[in-house]
This record gives sequence, C-alpha cells and structure tokens, in this order.
Amino acid sequence: MNEKVQDNATEELKSDMMKLRRDFSVLGEDVKKILEMKGVWADKLGNKVGQEASAAWADVQHKLKTARAQGEKTVDDVTVMIEDNPWTSVLTACGIGMIIGLLLQKRN
Repeated sequence: MNEKVQDNATEELKSDMMKLRRDFSVLGEDVKKILEMKGVWADKLGNKVGQEASAAWADVQHKLKTARAQGEKTVDDVTVMIEDNPWTSVLTACGIGMIIGLLLQKRN
C-alpha cells in the first residue's frame, strides 16, 4: 500500500510539473508578445511625438515670421510719422524725457 501511495504521489507530482511547464510556456509567449507590442507602441508614440513637435516648431516659426513682419511694419510706420512731423516728434520726445526725469527725481 505504501508503494501505491508513493506511485500516486509521483504521478500527481509529474502531472503538476507538466501543467507548470505548460503554464510557464504560455507565460513566456505572453511576455514575448507584450514586449513586441511595447516596441510597436513605442515606435508609434515616438512618431506621434515627433510629428507633434514638428507641427509645434512650424507654428512657432510662423508666429515669429508674423511678429517680425508686424514689428518691421510698425517701425516703418513710426519712421514715416517722424519724417512727416519732425517737430511733433521732437516735442513728444522732450515731453516724455521730462516726465521720466520728474518721476526719477521723486523716487530719490
């Protein structure tokens, strides 16, 4: 009877070991699939981030060009205004200088 119990225990242990091997095999395949999917997702995410960064950079460049053009137009408009009204420009500059001087004098 003792041998029969040992044989049953041995058979049960062999069966459990076979199940464990199958489970580890399935687990290994699942891990491999997850790692492959992770690589695909990382590539897609990297491409998406790259595309968004490129779009943001293009937007920044466009806004810089627009700001520069508007700044140049404003400088040109002020230059024309000064050339058309030189005395007004001189009096305005003197007035602004006096106001700044008075403000600075009061601070000290």
